[in-house]
Amino acid sequence: MTAMRLRVCLGSAWALVSATFFYALLRGIQAWLFPEANPASVIWSAHAGYFWRIWIVIYGSGVVGFLAFYFAKTESEKLTKWLKNGVIVAAVALGLQALLLP
Repeated sequence: MTAMRLRVCLGSAWALVSATFFYALLRGIQAWLFPEANPASVIWSAHAGYFWRIWIVIYGSGVVGFLAFYFAKTESEKLTKWLKNGVIVAAVALGLQALLLP
């Protein structure tokens, strides 16, 4: 695998893992601090929380992806080794958020 392809793959992988973690974190914070009305009882709302969360997550995970791409030039072995832990942390965070704060 060429060096550039490895950097792109690591940046993409870290962006996807961080997107999963950021969504669970953001959804958990919003559900805990800012409870919303029941969507079944609201006929219309100007605020669509899901779309705002998605845009914030895309922004944050894009930053992480570019940072991983940049650091993969010199630290590709460490990024690859820590990716497994990142996947585990993101999966646990998403599971806890789905279980405790749906």
